[in-house]
Amino acid sequence: MDCIPPSIQEELERIQRDYIIGNFFNSLDELDELLERKEISLEEKLKVKLLKSELIGILAFMGLDEYAFEDGLKLAEEVVEHIEETKDKYLKVESLLILGFGHFYLNNWQKTCEIYDQYIPLFNELEPINDIYYLRMKAQNYIFESLIPFVKIYAGGALLMKKK
Repeated sequence: MDCIPPSIQEELERIQRDYIIGNFFNSLDELDELLERKEISLEEKLKVKLLKSELIGILAFMGLDEYAFEDGLKLAEEVVEHIEETKDKYLKVESLLILGFGHFYLNNWQKTCEIYDQYIPLFNELEPINDIYYLRMKAQNYIFESLIPFVKIYAGGALLMKKK
């Protein structure tokens, strides 16, 4: 009996579950393997890069020297560059969310606010779905939304300081 290999989407969902329970390094290795598969679609490739961007940001936040926020941000920017080539509204919203977090981690307060202003109306238009991808994004949204009032204060202060 032949085993049907899991689809890239199934693999990505399994990797997300592993990532959620803290298997960060294994998840990164598996994401790299997915990126090398020949049958990967553009949309799947963007999802993989976005999850990798998020993981790199988390590892950088944990203080691991071999991971830098800039590397995660670069991957998120790559996804945003190609997002219009897909029709996936959820992917577009998540790419902006991860890009916003990347700028937040790098203390780019004004850019974080700009991305938030672009992101939040799109997030509010999404239909809630019951899968790990949406639920994880919704949890991240709560965090992002709670940070924004403070970021706007810092962004405003930074702009005032530049004007002086």
